[in-house]
Amino acid sequence: MLNIFKINSELRITFLSYISMFFSGIITIKIFTYLMTPSDYGHLGLISSISSFYITTFVSPLMQGASRFYLYKEPLLSFDYVNKLLKLIQKITIITGILFISYIFYFETIYKAIIAVLLLGTLLLDARGQWNTSFLHLMRKRLEYTFATSLFNWLKLLIVIFLFFTLDDLKDIYIVMFAWLLSSYISNQYSKKEINKLTLFSSGNDLPNKQNIKKFIINFLILNIFLWTQSWADKWILNYSLGASNDLGIFISYSQISVIPFVALNGLIIMYYGPIIYEKISKSTDISNLNDIKSEISLLKRVYFISSIFILFIMYILSSFLLKYLLGTRYLIDTNLFLIISVSSLLFNYSQIQSFSIQCTGELKNLLLPNIIAGVLLIIFNLLIVRKFGVFGAISVSIGVLILKILLLYFFENRSWIRFINVMK
Repeated sequence: MLNIFKINSELRITFLSYISMFFSGIITIKIFTYLMTPSDYGHLGLISSISSFYITTFVSPLMQGASRFYLYKEPLLSFDYVNKLLKLIQKITIITGILFISYIFYFETIYKAIIAVLLLGTLLLDARGQWNTSFLHLMRKRLEYTFATSLFNWLKLLIVIFLFFTLDDLKDIYIVMFAWLLSSYISNQYSKKEINKLTLFSSGNDLPNKQNIKKFIINFLILNIFLWTQSWADKWILNYSLGASNDLGIFISYSQISVIPFVALNGLIIMYYGPIIYEKISKSTDISNLNDIKSEISLLKRVYFISSIFILFIMYILSSFLLKYLLGTRYLIDTNLFLIISVSSLLFNYSQIQSFSIQCTGELKNLLLPNIIAGVLLIIFNLLIVRKFGVFGAISVSIGVLILKILLLYFFENRSWIRFINVMK
């Protein structure tokens, strides 16, 4: 059994990584909300969501496919094969990006053209950065992973602060995106250097599990589209329903503040124990081994839920101070709305640990139905009620849909493990 309370150097470094992420996220929100009006901050959030869509839809499935099959036959060959797919997607992105930017140049404003150019650069750099850090994570190079991610987060902040005070006539959103671009590049160069120290990708072509990898990637691509929908569809609908208002910026700022501790806790659990559990699964020889792994994952879910309830209680106590300190006077302070959004963040991250459990069984198709239902319902109900009820309507829909999703995942998680264990008989 996993001893989740055993402290070792790997866990210390992983914990340090998420402490760094936590504080860099908090300070980023503080600086960006100081620099931007709620309306501009909402605009930046929608731009960020485009990058998020690209990463979760076209990069994350490839990373997951490579990771899932890494611990099986010809691991480096699996990475090499999926890496070639990633490069193909990058070429397609460049071509479509150029066409999109050309359209903006001829039919829209120069402001949007510059944003599009910067966004295209960040998409390509973020894609490679996610790939590199995923490889470091899988190789359990915790210190290198921590440094690469921290370098990106903190360097971006420093560049934003420097440019803001030296180029105060430049639009704030340009400053943020240029900082994003430059910090991504520097972080990528570091992670690439560290990977080259480890090993070279295999150059062979005899990969026996190509079809399994392709099937896994396609399933994950579909899954991640609906995961993105659960995170961002309500913001886009709010934007188009209410127009360019402060409500969107307030909603996004509250969401980003509330999600940081739950993402840090979730990430700490999955990023640290994920490779360990995958390795245990690959070495399992009988049913008792798999039952032990299932029990370990159940324990991790309980640890997350109990810890997150404690976090929610702390946020309840500090909510007024936290919002006033981070958002200042230009943003509406509504502690009730903030706490409701925090509940939504707690539920979403709990569902991610359930999803990880199903992913361990290889029964990825059992993740599709709960997430497709959740994504579709969220869009439908937001279209129906957001115009009338605004932000409160959007977050109420989110909580209701997430509760339904968790119940569906509970059912499919049990079914997945039953089938997975039966295969071992």
